[in-house]
Amino acid sequence: MSAMTRPFLIGLVAGSFVFSVTACPLASAESCTRPLYGPALGIEVVPNLGYPVIGDLDGDGDIDLAVPNDSGVAVLLNKGDGSFVTPAFYSASPAVYAYSLTICDLDVDGDPDLAIAYSYSDHVAILINDGDGNFAPPVHYATGDWPVSVAIGDVDGDGDPDLAVANNGSYSVSILSNAGDATFLLHADPVVNVTPQRVILRDLDGDGDADLAVWGGGVAWDMTNYLSVLLNPGDGSFVGSALYPGVGSSPDFADLEGDGDLDIAFTSFGCHRPVGGCIAAVGVMLNDGAGAFSEGRTYAKSEFKGFGTPVVADLDGDGDADLAVAVSSFNLILILINAGNGTFNDSTTFDAGANPSAPLSGDLDGDGDLDLAVTNFPDAVSILLNVCAAPPIPGDLDGDGLVNARDLAGLLGAWGSCGECGDCPADVSGDCAVDAADLAILLDNWSA
Repeated sequence: MSAMTRPFLIGLVAGSFVFSVTACPLASAESCTRPLYGPALGIEVVPNLGYPVIGDLDGDGDIDLAVPNDSGVAVLLNKGDGSFVTPAFYSASPAVYAYSLTICDLDVDGDPDLAIAYSYSDHVAILINDGDGNFAPPVHYATGDWPVSVAIGDVDGDGDPDLAVANNGSYSVSILSNAGDATFLLHADPVVNVTPQRVILRDLDGDGDADLAVWGGGVAWDMTNYLSVLLNPGDGSFVGSALYPGVGSSPDFADLEGDGDLDIAFTSFGCHRPVGGCIAAVGVMLNDGAGAFSEGRTYAKSEFKGFGTPVVADLDGDGDADLAVAVSSFNLILILINAGNGTFNDSTTFDAGANPSAPLSGDLDGDGDLDLAVTNFPDAVSILLNVCAAPPIPGDLDGDGLVNARDLAGLLGAWGSCGECGDCPADVSGDCAVDAADLAILLDNWSA
């Protein structure tokens, strides 16, 4: 797909929502100068849908969708170009009201399975994939009261993925240990110092095991949102609880400053009365390497209302983690480009359909860059396909993506001083002359 091709967006008609999404990590994009997204096309699915998750469900190498609703999950297989076949629906009866869906290989057979938290029935449902994107009937496991979020990670250090389930009604997190075959036993039920709304499992202190981060509101009428961090000593028991106030949205974790540990991206919203207004911002807290986080830096401060949960992904393919944030009040996606050191002063916006929230990233059309899946409340999920221009290869004078004999002939034909600096395509080194320096660069990038 050329850099001049217009990107497009596919909308998936949906309905009511779930609260949180987790998934196994996805790779970053190929290098490109800047992410670019564009307009929309709608595809009907089934009513009452929630946030999608993405992964290669049928093993064909492209990224598919799974979307929960109040009674099960719809699976949409990707045709390979970012468009999807008619959804297959899997009932999770008797569980009702899907609040969270996650995707990962739970039975360690090489294909991704699904776990769904059902708040009305106080259960998590496991759907095992046969490898072709077909799922077995759900198996249910009891949780605490009103489960609203499920996350996956190796909590007990035995090499298989376990579950953590945030129980909003009982102020706890249920840790379900995997026996290795996607059957689960209650391992622990730690009480957390927040009213949990999302749970995340990540190695926050760099010791190789999955630590616990729980986001939610305060308890006993405390209206502040907090992030509670509990470190794992290696056996899944979780010790301590560091509270970080002012984390206004469910956070995402990634190495934002390139030092090898996981930092936090979130959004916040605050009002100052009786003077001043309400300000939304994107926030970043940096990890000290031991699982403690700095006071937040803020970016993109605005009177925008409705900053949603951020997603962290290498959207421009330069090796560092950028941010995408839904701005529901203006029906936009805000993209913040990482300068490489965890600062985000370069931003741009794209249309994202009505009431966008909670983007996800993955290469949905197979062109090497990261696209976005965005929920549009109350009745749509949208996929924004990214067409970002790949940076030119030094020495590729004819722009065909190769450095070869045609380029060498062009360089030798232009040998000598340039008439004007900047108007000499064969001057690869930028020294206002086509000379041995340019020849060396061309040969270093020789491809055919």
